[in-house]
Amino acid sequence: MPKVNRIRELPHDDNLILTGSADHSVPMFDRRNLTSGGVGAPIYKFVGHTAAVLCVQWSPDKSSVFGSSAEDGLLNIWDYEKVSKKERTSKNSTSPPGLFFQHAGHRDKVVDFHWNASDPWTVVSVSDDCDTTGGGGTLQVLLGFSWEAAMSVHNNPRAEKLRVPKERRAKELPS
Repeated sequence: MPKVNRIRELPHDDNLILTGSADHSVPMFDRRNLTSGGVGAPIYKFVGHTAAVLCVQWSPDKSSVFGSSAEDGLLNIWDYEKVSKKERTSKNSTSPPGLFFQHAGHRDKVVDFHWNASDPWTVVSVSDDCDTTGGGGTLQVLLGFSWEAAMSVHNNPRAEKLRVPKERRAKELPS
């Protein structure tokens, strides 16, 4: 079993648990499927990182949406309701099932991120690029990507990533 770096329960349903794993995945477990010893297989394994997943976080606004960040410098936004049985078995998709947004603006591993509870489509993330920036990590704010825009991309099989207009892209804040 791979090392688990982070665990999060769904605030709206404490039966669902996400884990960020060293094997580059985000397994989702259902407590009802675990044995009395707490052992069980994930109900789904989200795969969209190329390095250890360091952080997982549920959206405060939409109960099926969560994010994951990893040592690969990516912040992925997922929707587990969009993972159908067909997507789980399909080998033709270029994007991992359930992934509808990927932020690749960091230069090093993304060690933490948080959703803004007042504006749920704003996410703050921080990377651990102390060596390249001369100390301290880089804080980025992903401003107002919209559910409607993300869904229009998700429903378009030819779209690989959400194309965010330049003025709405993540902003690097001065230190």
